[in-house]
Amino acid sequence: MIGSSGLEYGDLSMGMVHGEFVPSSEYDDVKSIFLLFTDEKHDEYYKKRDDLNLTLQDESGKNIPTEWIHIEDYLSENDEIRVEICLLNPELWSNSEVV
Repeated sequence: MIGSSGLEYGDLSMGMVHGEFVPSSEYDDVKSIFLLFTDEKHDEYYKKRDDLNLTLQDESGKNIPTEWIHIEDYLSENDEIRVEICLLNPELWSNSEVV
């Protein structure tokens, strides 16, 4: 697990949830991938991000199907990391999931 989020915000009509991302110690191993987006190297970022096969899990460890998980790491600029997730089944969202 590279981190967690309360995913405080969402637009379920679009299948989207997002919020503040709290990295775990394992995040350091993949941080350079997420900095590619910040550095506007989007093609390389999307390929490497997708290769990570990130998953969304609820508090019990059950996987929640996603189309993608996007992390924006702006710690060096404004002390913030955000996560945005596109859910495959937004009607199943219970607002208690973590990354």
